[in-house]
Amino acid sequence: MVTITEVAAAAGASTSTVSHVLNGTRRVAPATAERVEAAIRAAGYAPNMLARALKVASTNAVGLAISTIATPYFATSCVPSRRSAPRPA
Repeated sequence: MVTITEVAAAAGASTSTVSHVLNGTRRVAPATAERVEAAIRAAGYAPNMLARALKVASTNAVGLAISTIATPYFATSCVPSRRSAPRPA
């Protein structure tokens, strides 16, 4: 698994800059952003959502506590909840 540090080294940028390119949290010079994006594609980098959840202390998960899924009321309530939940980007 490729890390953000490896992407930064390949792009000749800091890990902070790579993070800003990935998250869009700060303006990055177009030439630098292109280098970072090229390094991301070349390395096959994919964000580790578990690591991100640990770092930001949030999973964006919704818990649903029910007594039993076998009861038709609960079964029909769970499916629409799952369908309406936003998908991660």
